Amino acid sequence: MSETRLDRDGIDRILESGEARLDLRDLELTRDEVGLPPDRLGPIVGRPGGPAVELTLQGPDGEETVTTSTFSATFTSSSDTADSVTWFESYDTEAEAFEALEAAVDTWGLRPEAIDNWRETLARGGEQDVSLPLGVSPSGFVTQVTIRGEQGEGQTHQWTVLLDPRYYEPDALDLIRRTGETPPRS
Repeated sequence: MSETRLDRDGIDRILESGEARLDLRDLELTRDEVGLPPDRLGPIVGRPGGPAVELTLQGPDGEETVTTSTFSATFTSSSDTADSVTWFESYDTEAEAFEALEAAVDTWGLRPEAIDNWRETLARGGEQDVSLPLGVSPSGFVTQVTIRGEQGEGQTHQWTVLLDPRYYEPDALDLIRRTGETPPRS
């Protein structure tokens, strides 16, 4: 059972305390666990540039805490379980953004060559928007980051913990760890 509710009262408590905790140890988050009615797609908590929230994600093999001003659990209308948990991290400088990506190699299983590819993409000039290959964190999450930025400027990193069970099959985890590729659909 998740310790954080995502109904109106729960969101008010998150914003007041600056803390949220989602129990994803079984890689499942239901609407009922977070206090949402059926067919609710899941609220966005916070706002860009708003007060920081320490979001703790309890995983199958440990937990991770991130600092964000905006996060959400995404539910589709056809499923009672969340498809993903997403949060945003913004960096004022390119150096800060790359420092965070380099730390994500250990924290989120980001592939070092993906960071190099992002550097090359930025060198093309103009604003860029790229989704890097999947990673597997030591805490057991399959993650992906989409990055938006321009060379020499700050960046926004949109992190997603994917909760689709197909990502967590042993062969799929092996493929993601080796290549960063998305496992094929069955």
